[in-house]
Amino acid sequence: MASKRRATAAERADEALRALEQRRRGVPVADIARDMGLPLRTVQRRVALGLELLGEGLDPEELRRAEEDRLDDLLRRAHGLLDREDLTVTEQVSILRLIRDIGKDRVHLFGVAVPSKTVIEWEMRGADDAGQQTVGAP
Repeated sequence: MASKRRATAAERADEALRALEQRRRGVPVADIARDMGLPLRTVQRRVALGLELLGEGLDPEELRRAEEDRLDDLLRRAHGLLDREDLTVTEQVSILRLIRDIGKDRVHLFGVAVPSKTVIEWEMRGADDAGQQTVGAP
């Protein structure tokens, strides 16, 4: 059984720059993976490597946008699957859970989740008193 040859550092760098260029043009990672003949996760790593090679690996906003795009692509694909009429109830529930999980990931990505302890303090003390508390403080 023949094993796949591992890409050289130069090949990985070339793939990284090509993947990053396409990603910046708005091409979804799944399309890049298909065009390059690479697994989705490999393309995600290549995009991160491309950012690193260009000295942009530490830009949190760029990384946040890339993750937002990835989640948007997953969400679009999940909704497309949900529109199919040949799905079983179990498959529909699985897709709905995926959509819910993507929503949770987006909330986490954008930092809009409020810790439950803060919500409880807000409700128990009232808005005026709780507003002086540090979020998530014991």
